[in-house]
Amino acid sequence: MILKTQTKNIFILLGIITSIILSLLVVDRSEIFRIKEDLIQYGMSLDLGFSMRQNLYEPHQKEIESDSGAYSSSLFKLFSSLPKILKYKLGEDNFERIDIDIKYLDYQQIMLDRERAQKNGVLKNPSYVNANIKYKNSSYRAKVRLKGYGTGHWDSKYRMSLLVSLKDGKSILGNRKFSILKPRERQYPFDYVFQSLVKSVGNLSSSPYFGHFYLNGNDWGIMYIEEHMTKELLEKQRRKESIIVRFSNDDLLEYQSLMGNEDFYPYYKISDPSLTVHLYDENKYLIDNQNRKLYSYIAKEQINFESHLYNIDSLTKSYLLASAWGSWHSILDYNSRYYLNPYTLNLEPITSDQLWHVPLQGLHTLLHYDLPDQYKTIMESKKFITNLPLNIKTIQSNILTNTQKYFDEAASAFPVDQRLSADTVVTNLNKVLSNKETYLFNPLLSKITPDKFDLPSAKQASFFKDHLHVRHYTDGLIELYNLVPDEVLIKKITYEDKPIPFKTKFIESYTRDNSPLIIKTKYLGIRDNKIKVQTEYQGQLRETKNGISLITEDLVNPIMADNFKCQSFCTVKDGNYFIKEGEWIIREPVVINGNLTIQKGVSLKFYDDSYLLVRGSILASGTTENPIKFKAYSNFWKGIYVLGAQKKSLLENVIIENVRALEDGLLKLTGAITFYRSDVDFYNVTIDKVSAEDAINIIESSFSMNSILIKNTGSDALDSDFSIGKIDNSKFQDIGGDALDFSGSTVQINNVDVFNVKDKAVSGGEESLIEINKGNFHDVGIGVASKDASNIVVTDTQIKNYRLFGVMSYVKKGFYSKPSSISLYGCNIDKQSPYLRQNGTFMLVDGLEIEENSFDVDKLYSSQEI
Repeated sequence: MILKTQTKNIFILLGIITSIILSLLVVDRSEIFRIKEDLIQYGMSLDLGFSMRQNLYEPHQKEIESDSGAYSSSLFKLFSSLPKILKYKLGEDNFERIDIDIKYLDYQQIMLDRERAQKNGVLKNPSYVNANIKYKNSSYRAKVRLKGYGTGHWDSKYRMSLLVSLKDGKSILGNRKFSILKPRERQYPFDYVFQSLVKSVGNLSSSPYFGHFYLNGNDWGIMYIEEHMTKELLEKQRRKESIIVRFSNDDLLEYQSLMGNEDFYPYYKISDPSLTVHLYDENKYLIDNQNRKLYSYIAKEQINFESHLYNIDSLTKSYLLASAWGSWHSILDYNSRYYLNPYTLNLEPITSDQLWHVPLQGLHTLLHYDLPDQYKTIMESKKFITNLPLNIKTIQSNILTNTQKYFDEAASAFPVDQRLSADTVVTNLNKVLSNKETYLFNPLLSKITPDKFDLPSAKQASFFKDHLHVRHYTDGLIELYNLVPDEVLIKKITYEDKPIPFKTKFIESYTRDNSPLIIKTKYLGIRDNKIKVQTEYQGQLRETKNGISLITEDLVNPIMADNFKCQSFCTVKDGNYFIKEGEWIIREPVVINGNLTIQKGVSLKFYDDSYLLVRGSILASGTTENPIKFKAYSNFWKGIYVLGAQKKSLLENVIIENVRALEDGLLKLTGAITFYRSDVDFYNVTIDKVSAEDAINIIESSFSMNSILIKNTGSDALDSDFSIGKIDNSKFQDIGGDALDFSGSTVQINNVDVFNVKDKAVSGGEESLIEINKGNFHDVGIGVASKDASNIVVTDTQIKNYRLFGVMSYVKKGFYSKPSSISLYGCNIDKQSPYLRQNGTFMLVDGLEIEENSFDVDKLYSSQEI
């Protein structure tokens, strides 16, 4: 146990609070506000076992900051909490130390940004500076800047909110990019508990952490660590990397801050969520034209809040949780981000910054009554009604099971905080479910447009940042959307200072014509941020640029299609489809909304651009005498995609040949045969000649494979992502990548032969649990590899004629907290040095621990020909 000797800090804090109280009695509060905040945050840096001053009080009895009586009450609470504080200070240190060192001139830049923010009331364009971070005896290069919309983030020079971006691909506590904030800025423990509930129901949220921070040697105490919108956030929550967007930007918050509540003009459409689509890490993602397509699709569909754009179940669960909390703050446009799932082409919400829970008295008591339009839209859909009972059951079960548990977890980190109960959330949920007509089907939730607008005053108009929203398309068209409910003069339009001719000089008020003004130009292709439009309104000139150029062609969403019309070879009954025995030619993509049964002896020959997509299960059960065959008509066809099936699929006695990955419009899969959230069994299936990243890709599903043969693939044979499965009596040969590649999966492998594989026979990553028994791996690059917190057990297995190592354990992604491990029992591995164990991993061979080595995996691979 580590004894804490700084109990005198308690009395320092009491002295600070006493000084504040005396100051408030004799000095105008506006003059001492910053001093007061410095004193408070210096006191909080002493780490006395409570997360913030307000959490010393009983729930819902928190005094507001401006009440001078709050500080005398705080003093009393501190005195009464002394036994708990002393016990905490004499206990173990619960938080790991993190040091941030910033050079003097760079730190002065941060302070200059803070000074400007305090002067303007809003933080604008803060500068990144270089920093060095020390954590667990390691040093990390980073860049750091000030962050935060509200003044609470930077009202004190102590414990300011900072955005940290680590360099060199490194991570701390699993985060490559993160913010550090005072717990107060995330309403601790309320946001922590709410986001924990969000993840418990399968939705996305950033994961909170804590650390004991020191800035340039100055103790900042315990700070909240919030991860940012990165691929690591997605991977840790079992999602494939894809773009993340936000239907808002900082402009609205800046306008509100500058104008104040009294002068704020509510009908100014700055940051309008139907037009504003902010893409995270756009420089990175726009390198790939497919991501620009996805972004363009979102921007196009979001204008009308099309319900098919969203994952209705995810939004329903977010809405139910927020309503049970008594606050929609976390689902507002400026607090929510949206992940585009590449398998469904739906947007899933990523919530943040939830407030404290409050008792519901009626719909009008919900904090922030203006529900985002995408939530109003999905409530009008049939799927919302159909799936509501199951979503309610999920929310109800998790709130009853987990809410109090998460509150108790939060309290254990700060034991001096007042303990909180889940009663308010449970009561609120019961009220919502008892009054569904009010909370779930109320017509007031529908989208409402005011009949009459008061025009902005000259003062209000003088603070408008832009008059228009400008879009450019790769076919040369420009769209101009009016943000003002009044006529706006267009003075000139330019491309890199070259004039663009236009006829219409005035753009109508959006109340008279909500459609954009369209101007045809010669500027085709990508023209990001190159087009400027100068406007005038009430004597105020503004210049607005376009943002990301939007693609107009090939924005087809194959998942939304339903083009399969039964012909002579097909019948349909009760929404289920049946393909009769015979040889049939498939000339175009087949998209089926329902379950599909393919009878024995069927032979399907696909044209090059055709494929089979089933939004349901597939039952393809042939016999050894009459197998089912999927083949190309000439070269290669685009494969099979099964998603969202309620029943288990079966492929039995099936032959699949000359197949490539399904790429069509917005859908770009890596697998030739793909099952997403669709359980499946394979028996006696042969897959031959594959031109795809994965011959079979199984995602978030359970599966079994028996008597499978996969051969002649350009890359991996099987890629299992976040799935549970079993592979028996199967063979993989002539594989251009990995034979069996697992990410976040739990799989048993028995009696499997792997021959002539360029890379790994078996690869386990991202916390996979793999058991291998009686494997026979010959002529491989690497026999078995365990990485990134995976655990692999291998028994009675032969690994012969490998080119690099028989068995490896290493770290590829540094954000996993557990070490990878591999244990071998009774295995036969040839050559003199078959094992390679990287520092920080674990390897055991017949009870003996293999010696660790220090090496760079990427350099090792690049230096070896495998």
